[in-house]
Amino acid sequence: MPGTPEYTLVHHTDTGSCSTPQTCSAKMVAFQQYHMDTNGWSDVGYNFVIGGDERVYVGRGWGKVGAHANSSFYNRHSVGIAITGEYTGSLPSDGVLSVLNQLMECGVESGNLSPAYIIKGHRDVRTTDCPGDALYNEIKTWSHYGDLGATTEEPQSWTADVTQEISQGSCEGLTFVSRSEWEAVSPRSTTAMSGTPDYTVVHHTVYGSCDSLQTCSAKMLGFQRWHMNARGFTDVGYNFVIGGDGRVYVGRGWGTVGAHAGSDYNPNSVGIAIMGDYTSSPPSSGLLSVLNQLMGCGVESGNLSPSYKMKGHRDVRSTECPGDALYNEITTWSQYEAVGHLVMSTMALPCLAVVGIICLSVGSNGVFGKTSAHEMRSSKNKDSPCDTLVFVNRTQWHAKPPKAVALMPVPVGYTIIHHTDTPQCYTLDECSANMSIFQEWHFKKGWNDIGYNFVIGGDERVYEGRGWDTVGAQAGSTYYNHHSEGIAIIGNYMTELPTPGVLKVFHQLTACGVHLGYLTDRYVLRGHRDVRQLGPTDCPGDKLYAEIRTWPHYLEPTDDDTT
Repeated sequence: MPGTPEYTLVHHTDTGSCSTPQTCSAKMVAFQQYHMDTNGWSDVGYNFVIGGDERVYVGRGWGKVGAHANSSFYNRHSVGIAITGEYTGSLPSDGVLSVLNQLMECGVESGNLSPAYIIKGHRDVRTTDCPGDALYNEIKTWSHYGDLGATTEEPQSWTADVTQEISQGSCEGLTFVSRSEWEAVSPRSTTAMSGTPDYTVVHHTVYGSCDSLQTCSAKMLGFQRWHMNARGFTDVGYNFVIGGDGRVYVGRGWGTVGAHAGSDYNPNSVGIAIMGDYTSSPPSSGLLSVLNQLMGCGVESGNLSPSYKMKGHRDVRSTECPGDALYNEITTWSQYEAVGHLVMSTMALPCLAVVGIICLSVGSNGVFGKTSAHEMRSSKNKDSPCDTLVFVNRTQWHAKPPKAVALMPVPVGYTIIHHTDTPQCYTLDECSANMSIFQEWHFKKGWNDIGYNFVIGGDERVYEGRGWDTVGAQAGSTYYNHHSEGIAIIGNYMTELPTPGVLKVFHQLTACGVHLGYLTDRYVLRGHRDVRQLGPTDCPGDKLYAEIRTWPHYLEPTDDDTT
């Protein structure tokens, strides 16, 4: 740190609490792993964490710049202290609050915190609910608390970290929200464009517009999660996304090849999506103005050819995106280039059924047909087992947010197959309703989310549960939850098998996991009854279980030493 810090920032971890050194230490390891592997940070973000056992767990410690505030200014001038647990409706115990006060006094006495320090909640310096309503209301009564108006120095670097204001020509007045502000995960890799792009491709995200920094940032994170975890892309596919709040959210940004328009157009275009569904009505005049300004900004900054041509996504892929109303609007603009002028050869790809459904499924990505080769995690081959799968993301089936997320190291070596032991479903609406029921049931069991990583419906779609890289709650075994992909097939398969089409989707999904690097190529297949340690189960049903035991990847439990 550049000097003695003048602030403490209080957080809650928004996870379950802990009550013993063993459980609290395990949580610290999980926090560190998440911060390093997902956020790309050099260490756990907090300086200290207080456990429910009233012990203080050292994160970065005194004197070290943290990564907890999402603000360069506050990271360098504050001590970040988190309390394990979720404190929206209730407070930490009196003992834990006493430890928090003692820790700050310790900082003052040891010279690691200014005697005149100001305490703030995380929400005071960024858009977040942290540290929870109850805890925030409590610390506001403490003598060292100071709201933003009490700050003795205007933290200009914090403002710059939240939004980037560009003051030149058409860029003036545009408000860019940086990747750090919407809490983007670091990309797996990036590919620089080889020259100044000649095209812009316009998209709509289909699902849910937004009207605030907080809600639009959450949607950006959802788009990125879907693109990386379900579609296998290296990052969110778009270069920029325009929110209903009029801000421009940075995706891959200028100069980086996107994954929004197919392998021919991705290297030579800027992909710009507008949040919302514009099938029946166009975006507001304000949002259309932002779109025009953004393209003008690209020209003035040298990131877009002055003679660029604009296209709708449907001009380069077989899709309804960007919606009839928005498409009809942009075709009247001077920069628009009609389909007849195409110089590429990506029209009328033979995947209309897949792309049309994906445009509905992925929310923002009504945009993607076949995944281009460089977007696959591990293969250079354009023909991917993922290409013919139709994924339905969490937004599409109306998932509630998870209470907590724990990432698992990939690739994993096991796939666990389940049946849901419920009636089958055969349409998008029916299967989506089933997914919501499964999630509610799993919440009532005390789980953080729906337990499965993926669920296959009778409509032969793949419904995203926790996704490829998140620890599940499906195996009834701590070991297998952390080392397997849990895939359920909707239905009861005690006396009958799933349809051949559904079984084919299962095989394609596991092959897709191998292709993307989430499953080892020698993964072991198990039935749920093979691994459950919480008591016997009939899952995945006698008939399906007998079937999978004939498959090449199945290995009898006695044939390995995993417990």
